[in-house]
Parts: sequence; C-alpha cells; structure tokens
Amino acid sequence: MPGPFVIPNRYTQYTRIGKAASRLNNRGIGRRRFAVAEFSKLRAHEMRALNPWAGGLWRRALMKAFEQERSSLPTIAITLYSEQWSFALEGASRPPVLEDMLVAMESDVSAALEGLSYLLLVDVAIHRTSRGRQQTLCYHLHGVAWGTKAEIKARLKGWGSGFMGAPGHKLVDIFDLKGWIDYSAKDTRCRYVTNPVRAPLGRETHHHHRERLWGPQLGTLLGVYGDLRKPQLALAGGIGAKILKSARAVATQRAREIDPDCQIEF
Repeated sequence: MPGPFVIPNRYTQYTRIGKAASRLNNRGIGRRRFAVAEFSKLRAHEMRALNPWAGGLWRRALMKAFEQERSSLPTIAITLYSEQWSFALEGASRPPVLEDMLVAMESDVSAALEGLSYLLLVDVAIHRTSRGRQQTLCYHLHGVAWGTKAEIKARLKGWGSGFMGAPGHKLVDIFDLKGWIDYSAKDTRCRYVTNPVRAPLGRETHHHHRERLWGPQLGTLLGVYGDLRKPQLALAGGIGAKILKSARAVATQRAREIDPDCQIEF
C-alpha cells in the first residue's frame, strides 16, 4: 500500500507544473502558451499564481504591510466556501476562469461583510468523491476579518453552505498571524478525496484526505489561473484594503530590486 501523502516540495511541484504546461502547449489546449520558466525560482518575483516560490514572497510582502497598519480591532481567521463557487469537472466542460470568478466572489463578499474590514486570498481546491471519479473544482477564500466573532458571524448568517453541504464559513481566533497568512497565500499542491460519513445532526457529514495532483488536474489549474498573479488574488475592504495596497507596493518594489527591467506593476 502507498504511504501517507506528503505535500511535494517546491522543486518537485515546479517539475510537475512544467510537464503539465508543456503538455498543454504541445496539444494546443488552453487560451495561452505557457513558458515553463514563468514558474521557476528565478522568476518568483513576477508572482505567477502557481509559481511554487511566489507564495513565500507574497506572504512576506503581506506581513510587512500588516506591521505598518496597526489596529486595535480584534483579528479573526476566516474561511469562506460557497456552493455557487463550486463546479463539476465533467467531460469537456470547463469551470469559469478565476479572472471571471473574482468579480462574482467580490460581489458576494462585499455584500455579506459590508462595513467590516477584511483581507481575503483566493484559493482553489479540486475534490473527488471516494466512491467515484467525479471531480469538483472549488474556489474559496482564506484570510482575516477585523471585528469580534459575534459581529462577523452575524453578517454571515445567510451565507449558505459550501461543497457537498459543508459549512459555508469558519471563524477562528488568530494565534499565529504569520502562519495563517503563509497558509492563505499557498499554491495548490494536492487533491482532496471527500468521504461521506454517518454523523448526528449538526456534526460533520464528510471528511477529507489528500492525494497527489496529476497532470490533468494541474492542467485544469493552469487553465483557470491563466495570467493571474498572487497580488491579484485578493479581496479587501477597510483596513484590509490599505494593507493590500501596501503589500502590492512592497511586492512591486521587490520585483524591481531583483530585476531592474521588470515592468510588472502589482
């Protein structure tokens, strides 16, 4: 039997993404051709969404911005899921690209959290059911909201459920901001297997375990992310908007320091 799943390191992930990108290029699939070097360590400062080294650079930019923007308000770790952000991967059907989904997600979040400060980073997960081959692509958000749990929970009262009826939101006190931002800024390196379980009302009805992302799933991720870069994968309001603006400026400055010819403006 195979051993427990281990998240691939950055070099392994880079190799796998490179193979998936080359396969798409050779078959002429997708809206653009991918240069494998875009996902290399040498070009991490360009912040390509699936670059395995970009998440660490983006996290450092965010943490520097957090340090500059102090607030007396409590910070809560927040995760948001929605059935409206989940799409079956069946046959030739393709999910909406993330560039289009960002508009819908921004609309949903700004309406729900109106008047509150928040900074949320977009994540993408691929699930498959343990009893079949059906796969689902789930867009979701991890980040920070400013306020008490009671205040935030009240705003999310009508939010709805997530994939397969899972709770649509999670709120947790933050004890390690750096660790939480690091997790929120990560790139997708695994697929989730969803197993239904029998549980009393109000308890979890599913549990997950992780497994490898293969070429077809990496190809799907390359397609949905497209040309997007890490600093674009964020929704923010209030204090969060100030932090996001500052973090983008830090990332832009860092990119210019590494490559004076870099013309990317985050």
